[in-house]
Amino acid sequence: MGKRAKDHRAFKKTAFPGVIFREHATRRHGVKFDQYFVIYFRHNGKTYKEAVGWASHGWTAKKAAGLLSELKENQRRGERPFTLKDKRALAQAAIDQAERRELTITELFKTHYLPHGKAEKKSWAKDEYLFRLHIEPVIGAKALSDVSAFDLERLKAAMSKTDKAPKTILYALGTVRAAYNYAARHGLFTGKNPVSLVKKPSADNRRMRFLTEGEAQELLDTLRAKSTQTYEMALVSLHTGGRFAEIAALTWADVNIDQGTLTFWDTKNTETRTVFMTQEVKILFQGKTPGTRRDLVFPARTGERMAQVSSLFNRTVNEMFNQGITDRRQRVCFHTLRHTHASWLVQRGNDLLTVARIMGHKSVKMVERYAHLAPEGMRRAVQTLNGTLTAPEATKGKVVAIRPMP
Repeated sequence: MGKRAKDHRAFKKTAFPGVIFREHATRRHGVKFDQYFVIYFRHNGKTYKEAVGWASHGWTAKKAAGLLSELKENQRRGERPFTLKDKRALAQAAIDQAERRELTITELFKTHYLPHGKAEKKSWAKDEYLFRLHIEPVIGAKALSDVSAFDLERLKAAMSKTDKAPKTILYALGTVRAAYNYAARHGLFTGKNPVSLVKKPSADNRRMRFLTEGEAQELLDTLRAKSTQTYEMALVSLHTGGRFAEIAALTWADVNIDQGTLTFWDTKNTETRTVFMTQEVKILFQGKTPGTRRDLVFPARTGERMAQVSSLFNRTVNEMFNQGITDRRQRVCFHTLRHTHASWLVQRGNDLLTVARIMGHKSVKMVERYAHLAPEGMRRAVQTLNGTLTAPEATKGKVVAIRPMP
């Protein structure tokens, strides 16, 4: 041990020219003593001997030789960095400049907001989709403080040109607002949130189209012939009123076949709700091979959660129902299945409060659009008042005395 302590500072050659190392006196890296690598070379008549780092920090003789080769190539071409010290100085300067420079919208989303959302938000996939297709092409290159209300109006206009609904445009603006709020909370931005200066789009965005039983059966039969999973997701939505995102997020822990229930976690209204299976849905799940509790019931091909409705579904409903239909409220989409579920419930005499609870709405107002589908129910309700008051004919010919006020 005494001999080791005496010569541990002596440098030894490696198999790579220009790379040497010394061993630590006591600290080990694996079964060997930790090794400290150094490169040496000549540049402009001067000999340089520069420390690279310890093996325990990831350095090897081969990596050090690669670094030396890079510096020599730079010297040959006359392009910095020429030395390791110079390389480190340039790297630090780049970091300092990046810290001084304001983030762009794209940098904020890709480096900060979307990674945060993926870990914390159920709706991260929709945020990423809207950013990639709509937000980034319009304002992605702009610095945070350079985005104006006019830029966001351009975003609204661009989305309108692609036939995006006011509700979708509003969601996109909300995504930008949330990203700015995140930047402000984490010290990345100190200005005013530009979304606060923009008028929110407003329109009657409610879909009025729902499927008849015959149309729904035809759609399911067509989907089943093309894609089992797309068919199954459509069936679940029709029979439970589940949103696409809720169904895509289902894991096997959320499926209780014995009790006949599905659990949708942290839904659009940030509430968890349990829905009951119809016999058709129960048979569907009984016929599937369950995975582990954490496995998705309907995963994407990558094994991850599906971020958007399959193009196969969209092509199918466009061919079957949307030819020549320009009013988006009358076009069939995946959300039409949820709308159809609610419509069928009302048509079968269920009251609006019950339907609202089944659909996960916080108020009956959200299901008032379905009231016209149950005119018989309203007629029966009014008829319960028959005989409560004397009919008008019974008072004909009579004089009603009006007493003077005291």
